[in-house]
Amino acid sequence: MDRQVRGHLRRNLPPQEVRPQRKTVFRNNPIDNEMQTKNICVFCASSKGTEAAFIEAARETGRMIARNGWILLYGGACCGLMGEVADSALEEGGIVHGIIPDFFEHYDFEVIHPALTRLVRVPTMAKRKELLIAQADAFVTLPGSYGTLDELFETLVLQQLKQIDKPVFLLDAQGFYAPLLQQLARMQDAGFLHKENRKLLQVVPDVAELGKALCKTLGSNGPSSPCLEKRQPGNPPRKTFR
Repeated sequence: MDRQVRGHLRRNLPPQEVRPQRKTVFRNNPIDNEMQTKNICVFCASSKGTEAAFIEAARETGRMIARNGWILLYGGACCGLMGEVADSALEEGGIVHGIIPDFFEHYDFEVIHPALTRLVRVPTMAKRKELLIAQADAFVTLPGSYGTLDELFETLVLQQLKQIDKPVFLLDAQGFYAPLLQQLARMQDAGFLHKENRKLLQVVPDVAELGKALCKTLGSNGPSSPCLEKRQPGNPPRKTFR
């Protein structure tokens, strides 16, 4: 979806939108510059899993997104890897937008993140996924299970059908997705997955490589961006927001 349509979505958010009263210092991007900033949509688990490496990968991803001056767009939860990536971005002074179904409000434990820059409540999981895909400029998938894979594969299907044209990255932290990648290779060998469609999923081994790949694709507003390290002598620095 192009910038004009994304802007229209943001200007016409549903009436359920909630903007928590949270005092946040945006070191990279003031709220007034949100419309000029890229949205990085992160799909990941609502549980923390059993390995500390996955939690750290989520935290590093949140920090990396904030430091590059991008907006973190995600499913709005405070639990699991979802909470870790959001909290880490917020702690770095980043902007975090969440989209979450209303029914989570009725759970016996807290699910909805109470301190995001912007929170939009929607009626269904399908509507959340629709808005996440529409508003994102790029997608990152961290470790997760059914819900995470559902979001990843719908995004890839839309890419395959040329309904969207946005980069999709899979963070294969500690080889978590190795069996999935083997299955994709099997699908390709069996003639079900075309080579060009397999390339729609870009696999990176760690957050450092993810940051470089995102920066190469989208550019950055952040002062510590990997793109700035490769700037040629004599070229003016990128404009940054503080």
